[in-house]
Amino acid sequence: MPFKFKGLLSAATGAAVLLSGFIVAADTSMAEQILPEEPGFTECARLDERILCADFENGEFYIEDRTSASRWYSTPVGAKQDEYAQGINKTNLYSHILLQYIDENGSENITNSYAAVLKRNGLSLEKIENGIKIIYNFKELGITVPVEISLTQYGFEVKLRLEEISETKGNLIYNITLFPFLSSASLSDRGFMLLPDGCGAISLLNNNRHTAEAYREPVYGEDAIEEVTASSVNKERVCIPAAGIKRNNSALFAFLRSGGGYAYVNACNSKMVNGYNSVYFDFQLRRSYTFSLSAGDENVEIDRSPLADDEILINYTMLEGDDAELSGMILAAQREIFGGRERNVKNGGIFLKTIAACEIKKSFLGIPYTGTAAVTTYKQLEEMLNEIGESSGLDISVLLKNFHSDEIDGKVTKRINPINSLGSKKEMKRIFDRKNTDVFVSCSFDRFASSGNGVNRFFDAARNLSKASTRLYSYLLSTFSVNRSARTGYLVVPDKLYGIYEKFRKKSDGFEQIDIDTLATTLYSWCKNKKTNSREKDKRLVTDLLKQMKADGFILTAPMANAYALPFLNYVYDVPASSSGFMMCDYSVPFYQSVINGFVGYSAESVNQSATPEDSFLSLLESGGDIAFTVMYNSDIPLKGTSAEGIFACRYNEQRETVIEIAKDYARFRNEIDNVFISGYEFPADGVVKTVFSNGTVLFTNHNAREVSVGAEKIPAGGYIIRRQQ
Repeated sequence: MPFKFKGLLSAATGAAVLLSGFIVAADTSMAEQILPEEPGFTECARLDERILCADFENGEFYIEDRTSASRWYSTPVGAKQDEYAQGINKTNLYSHILLQYIDENGSENITNSYAAVLKRNGLSLEKIENGIKIIYNFKELGITVPVEISLTQYGFEVKLRLEEISETKGNLIYNITLFPFLSSASLSDRGFMLLPDGCGAISLLNNNRHTAEAYREPVYGEDAIEEVTASSVNKERVCIPAAGIKRNNSALFAFLRSGGGYAYVNACNSKMVNGYNSVYFDFQLRRSYTFSLSAGDENVEIDRSPLADDEILINYTMLEGDDAELSGMILAAQREIFGGRERNVKNGGIFLKTIAACEIKKSFLGIPYTGTAAVTTYKQLEEMLNEIGESSGLDISVLLKNFHSDEIDGKVTKRINPINSLGSKKEMKRIFDRKNTDVFVSCSFDRFASSGNGVNRFFDAARNLSKASTRLYSYLLSTFSVNRSARTGYLVVPDKLYGIYEKFRKKSDGFEQIDIDTLATTLYSWCKNKKTNSREKDKRLVTDLLKQMKADGFILTAPMANAYALPFLNYVYDVPASSSGFMMCDYSVPFYQSVINGFVGYSAESVNQSATPEDSFLSLLESGGDIAFTVMYNSDIPLKGTSAEGIFACRYNEQRETVIEIAKDYARFRNEIDNVFISGYEFPADGVVKTVFSNGTVLFTNHNAREVSVGAEKIPAGGYIIRRQQ
């Protein structure tokens, strides 16, 4: 089933787009055919070619693009004739707000603005600059929610200031959904929904996957403060707080400028709960904590403290015609994250995640103790760099893991003291001064396993609603249960982060290229001095810290970083080549890679640790990133029972020929597309991907076990071909 998005740098000609096996022409949906002078609606604001019209009786509104006459309504046109919604899902269709609240007895309840506001005369509307303000008064609950809708340069925005919410009768908002059907499409519409799951996922409209579960995943991953005592198969995280929908010849792309720390991304295909395809955000404004008093008896404690002085701000970009494709959504995300920065970062190298040392069990006179052993000395690393560099001719970035004593000891990083057994200072200097090689050192500022360096687990570990310090576990690959032989980790109280960094900055000793690891990937709420602090506060603290680190001259890298960290990073690694594979989705697409392409260097997950390295290699070529390997040199040290036990398939001595051959193959590919950006991405046939680069060069990759023909092109099984621009 073919799917494609048009070029990022130049749109394809014509209005027709090949999508899901049929042609989507320039016809319009039922909503777009309604006359501009719709009865009951009054024009409230106009900006450029967009107008906002509202009905002051029922609060309904729409935003129209005057050049195309396309409209996006606060609730779907024809909702009252929907045949699929039942029960509360029926009135949800007519609602702007879905509310989950806690009453005085601690019981959870649900309602919506149609039943609890509009039907009880609790709605009022007023004009504001460039828009309207709607006040939703849930009279019986004593809850009032004011929401502003304003036109912007590229579309419109929805704003909710949490300090303006009123709660007067003991009922407290637990979760709120804003305009769940503003970004929706009907059964007759054609297009797709974009979900920011992992690298990115596409769900085609009306794809008949209504027996699958609806999509709901937390923005920036789960709250790390919630202690997890068992692991399962990993899902990919949501790192970009955005979602989009293409409906015929128009698209709407939503990006969370603030409030992502509270947010979940939702998506429903038609016929799941109603007859509409929709993408939207909901926001958990208060945290909950589950605990057991006895076996099989679970209790839920919900935070009842006042709401924070944060705001939720959703920015909607309206896209029309040739811009209403995935490429237009990517450009909108780039504008939100990187502003007006120019794309000038080129990929085309090798990323070498190197395990330098590990803790092992030793004994002296029969007395056991824990010691440290080098698994990749400086000389061995130099040998690897020489062999891989000379065979490929590519630049190499090295990330040294378990390189210094603070990291080995599980302390927050105060000073980088390299492990003595790695070699001499002269040998180390030769590595760091090596041409065409960047060396990053792994640091930890936001988590620790051992007290020290000014951090104590009794006073400085982040606490959850139970007032207990949250413990971080590692898990056994065989059973997914907690590895009791490994050290327990803790999260640092976020308002200690700047002080930890300042101590490191003063003693950084010239180590300016650092890996900040989970600081760019993990958000958490925490309790301190009887006050609950939100993940939004953590996000602000981390963003300010990264800005300061960048200003201080540090060159930063991190794995699969969250969007707020991206403007301060030079490099991102471990970017997945796929989404989580939820059943409601049809394709994985390199949305994350395309957004950062040209702004931040990046590499995929390590090819040599993949269960299917050949397939991973093809996915890497499609995404335009650097190729990555995880390696350690020494094959003599037994790793069972050590801190490196969970690291597999990375002994360089055993994989030398494979690593070098893959690096050579990648170098041949990069020579064909050097110094260019991704400009388009298609699925011309099942298992076949077509990537178009900014110089016109085209890459075909075939993930099938057989040769596939696409037009005149024959792509070998499990291989690729490149066609240069003529």
